[in-house]
Amino acid sequence: MTNDVNRRSANFSPSIWGDYFLSYASIETNIEEEQRIQELKERVTRMIIAPMPSKSLKKMELIDAIQRLGVSHHFENEIDQVLLQIHNNSYHCYYQGSDDDEDLHAAALYFRLLRQQGYNISCDMFNKFKDVNDAKFKGSLTNDIVGLLSLYEATHLRVHGEDIL
Repeated sequence: MTNDVNRRSANFSPSIWGDYFLSYASIETNIEEEQRIQELKERVTRMIIAPMPSKSLKKMELIDAIQRLGVSHHFENEIDQVLLQIHNNSYHCYYQGSDDDEDLHAAALYFRLLRQQGYNISCDMFNKFKDVNDAKFKGSLTNDIVGLLSLYEATHLRVHGEDIL
């Protein structure tokens, strides 16, 4: 069974632009620009994979900046390696709640970057920022604007049942 459909064609007037946007003229790429881009990519790669200091906050902030700039797709493997290393090295510091690092920004950034990457990070790491008596966040955190903003961004990665976030 054939269905012949008669369709009327519209008689549109020609565009005032003509064929200007229909034809693609190959844009010559400047070799110097391409080399500069490649050099910058290599430089950032070296910055990412450079040995980490004892505190990995600077490395996490670098990865966060790269992701916010929207160029992290160029450095996916390097970022994966560094976050795995951060997770393995910093597990005791953030996750088990040691008192030597009371930095809400560092803890929230650690939580967010690793949870974004698919690591199973517990939100219990934020318990050290709660007051023991009333189970609310410490009042001193109201002055830590960067830390609170980082915590706010981390809350977007919460899962059902994580009441602290």
